[in-house]
Amino acid sequence: VDFRAHGNQCGGGDNGVQNWELDNHICVFVQGLDIIVTIIAIICALSFLGFAIDAKNKNNNNPIIGYAVAFGAFAVLLPFAYPVQLSLYGQIPWWTCIQQRYPFQSIAVVAYIYIPTSLTFSSILFGATLLHRKVISENELGIASIIVISSCF
Repeated sequence: VDFRAHGNQCGGGDNGVQNWELDNHICVFVQGLDIIVTIIAIICALSFLGFAIDAKNKNNNNPIIGYAVAFGAFAVLLPFAYPVQLSLYGQIPWWTCIQQRYPFQSIAVVAYIYIPTSLTFSSILFGATLLHRKVISENELGIASIIVISSCF
């Protein structure tokens, strides 16, 4: 990867070839680490599908919880779209352009997308644990989930 062609986005400067090579190795290492973490996050999100299949098989008369968890597992993959493209392609030009035009855009992405998504998902998972322990019913989980989702988005 030739970071000099992209304005040396990974830092360093023009202090000679030796510094550039070190910066290049660090950038490749960080990009590799980003890819590994992203793959692990996707695998963790997809691991909920095992629970969904078990829930559907146990409740053949009422498989709604299994379907709900399966759809939730796919829905939680949506916030990974941004980190996947960053880990594979690095800082892409269109995002740099948006950040230059709207300086607080990266803060807004976190504040208005990732925080509500993670709050909603963790609340629904907490509700699922209460359902599993038979503290609440399926209807109560559904109503609470609708309220949490509606209030966060």
